[in-house]
Amino acid sequence: MTTINNALCGLLLVDSYMCNPQGNMNNDNAPNILPNNNHGFITAHGIKRNIRDRHENVHQNEPGQEIFCSCSANTRGVYINDLIDEARQDPSVVEIEKESKTQTELAKQAAAAKVLSTRFFDLRMFGGALSTGSFAKNLTGPVQFSPAVSIDPIQYINQPLCRCMLTNEPSKNEGSNFIKTTECGNYFFVPYALYAARFYVSPIQASKTGATMEDLELLMDDIKSMYWDRHTSSKGTRRVRGLWLFDLKQACDPDLVLDAIKVQKKAGVNIPSCWEDYEVKVSDPINKNGVVMRDLLKA
Repeated sequence: MTTINNALCGLLLVDSYMCNPQGNMNNDNAPNILPNNNHGFITAHGIKRNIRDRHENVHQNEPGQEIFCSCSANTRGVYINDLIDEARQDPSVVEIEKESKTQTELAKQAAAAKVLSTRFFDLRMFGGALSTGSFAKNLTGPVQFSPAVSIDPIQYINQPLCRCMLTNEPSKNEGSNFIKTTECGNYFFVPYALYAARFYVSPIQASKTGATMEDLELLMDDIKSMYWDRHTSSKGTRRVRGLWLFDLKQACDPDLVLDAIKVQKKAGVNIPSCWEDYEVKVSDPINKNGVVMRDLLKA
């Protein structure tokens, strides 16, 4: 296994066509929009959800590749505190208690965290909220995403839907012969939007969780294909359009490196309606001064 020795950073471009890239549960599941400029956004948690689901589908039953925060956990009768308690019973953690009664609770938690991150890919890469049950701290992972924000302001359409099958048996209203035969709802979609998210990889946190360069390569594969098996009627056409990874072999500001990639509308385009309405420009000096770029969609 190859350790992560250098800081890395990256840029991810995803687009959404005639679908809802991420709904806001507090707003009737309408697409997320920033109130100050009408740019759309996808939360970092939403991005990681798609990555986790993809990784779980591809690497089922592989040692060290389980997903801690799994959508299928509840249906399998698996819960966070049970997994934490299971890790606390691992021989490596129990041995700490045997060696010395003066060992701190912090040492036991660190050993349990190592057991969990060795077993679960998402804890190794993203960390997790483990401050429940017998575990009193969170685990910070080496890979952190920013929200994906649309390049341009977006608009969404609220399309009403009518369902012919009722939820419950209808009742006749008093004094009326009318009996309800349909129920209505809403379907939100964005005609088109292109989103950009930045992500950062910390070698310091990687050394704490045990994440390796091999893990990072698996993560990049997950990102490239994270929408391949996620199609639904509301999230039909979403694609990864760009994925760049930068190896910062010398200390530098990762955001200045990422600023060298410019995404903008092509000349003459007013309202973008497809990926071809955008152009991506990468500044020449980006591979200088100890920075190495990989275009992972062209690799």
